[in-house]
This record gives sequence, structure tokens and C-alpha cells, in this order.
Amino acid sequence: MTWVAYSGSRAVAICPIATDLSVITWLNQDFFADRYPDRPIRYLAFLVVDSSMRLARVIQSIAGGLIPEARAANAVLAFDTSTSNNG
Repeated sequence: MTWVAYSGSRAVAICPIATDLSVITWLNQDFFADRYPDRPIRYLAFLVVDSSMRLARVIQSIAGGLIPEARAANAVLAFDTSTSNNG
């Protein structure tokens, strides 16, 4: 699954979302299996945003689209954050 944000007709952000954690090699699948054994996981692999866009607005848009779907599926939304941003 991939989420794409648009500004008009122009794509301004992309966020791949894994529903099969085995495809994300750096994840500890046991961590999620132990904590959420009966719930599907939606892992937001990364987020790329056009530098002309405000990041907060893009994140609000992602949340607005993903949270209702995750609630309906009783899914856990998961993501990592870096300790630094070199950009």
C-alpha cells in the first residue's frame, strides 16, 4: 500500500505502508507479535515530502487518511523517527 499526497494535480509526498512486516528487514517482527498478537500492523516505511510543502500539513493529511482506515481494521499504525535530520 502506498499513500500519495497531492497539491492540486501535483504529487508532493509519498509514504509506502507495509502490511507484511517481513518485507521490512530492519524491523523486529517479534516486537509487534508480542505486543499486538491479534491486530494487523500498518508500518509507515518512510515519508518523502517535496521541499516546497509544509511538513506539518502533509502529516495532518496522512493522519486524516490513515487513522480512519486503521481504526476500522483495528490496526496499529507504526513508524520510526530518526535521531537526526541531515536535510
